[in-house]
Amino acid sequence: MLVGPHLGVVLALFITIPYGKFVHGIYRFVVLGRHVEERKKGPKVHRQPFYQSVIAFIGQ
Repeated sequence: MLVGPHLGVVLALFITIPYGKFVHGIYRFVVLGRHVEERKKGPKVHRQPFYQSVIAFIGQ
């Protein structure tokens, strides 16, 4: 009785897999490009974690 809907869902997922992988590939390419740009800018400024800032503020 549930074989028809089950096969429909499986077929739909099978058909849409390439599109999901394609979009994921574009996303990864953009992220890698941003990573390269950040590496060219140099090291990040080291920031104190938020909780340490709060502790220092309360301790004053």
